Amino acid sequence: MAVAMYHGFVDSANGCSHADVTSDMAELPRSLGNAVNEPSSPRVGPARTIEVSRRAITSAGWHQHVTTMSEHSEPVGQQPSGAAPTPAVARCGEPGCDGWPLEVCAYVDSRGTACRTHWCRDHGATVRGQSYCRRHAGTIGALGSKANNPRALPDVGHRGASLVRWLYRDLDPTFTRLLESLSSDRDHLLRDNEVAVARDEGGARRWEMSWKLASPAGVRVRISLAVEEADDSIVLVRLGDEVVASGTPPWIEARRRGERLSDEEDAEQRRQFYAFIGDYLTQALQQST
Repeated sequence: MAVAMYHGFVDSANGCSHADVTSDMAELPRSLGNAVNEPSSPRVGPARTIEVSRRAITSAGWHQHVTTMSEHSEPVGQQPSGAAPTPAVARCGEPGCDGWPLEVCAYVDSRGTACRTHWCRDHGATVRGQSYCRRHAGTIGALGSKANNPRALPDVGHRGASLVRWLYRDLDPTFTRLLESLSSDRDHLLRDNEVAVARDEGGARRWEMSWKLASPAGVRVRISLAVEEADDSIVLVRLGDEVVASGTPPWIEARRRGERLSDEEDAEQRRQFYAFIGDYLTQALQQST
């Protein structure tokens, strides 16, 4: 399938964002096929690449982990059996914070690895009575009831579940309008409330959320966002079972490049990122119906 490439960057001379978009929509699939409620393995072809940048909005302390390993997964919020004693921590993981008392992040992933970063009450978070760092609070919140299953929990350093939930929230108005424009009196728009966990044919996990346009005959159209286990910085956009676009969100790319953007640059690059996805899906949906 022919794809388009989007390149976003910031002009250091004047602080403006620029984009170069090339596209060829001629070979988009004319039919989405029969979508199903249970996610299936995507036919991953040469997917479209989105490269944009914006300032990171997360705490630098999130990735300073002290980990321990055990042979078995433990329930959410409990440290692995036989784990080494918690090391002495002088201050909160938030740079420059001297807050006290400190709480240890209770997150333990599916491999039995614990986060064990430490946070004061102002910079940590509490979910279901357990203390977490902000990243893992986002992970537990995104998974909802599925967080009770240790096999659904991403690795300690994997942002997949929370990233999917973040993008789903921001893109929901756009994707809802797209699907409502295609709906008939017999259709219903279905939205996921929690991040789902699926596996490909090789057993690798991915975290995803979907929008579905369903009629009494079944699901007609399905749009989904997914992050795979192999790379937690890349978001896949799928139409039915077809991967039609992929890209690294701008705040992740900005962090990698060490860029510090103004609020105006930050907002503009986010706008370009979301607008590009919305525009492409609009054209793809028009050609598929």
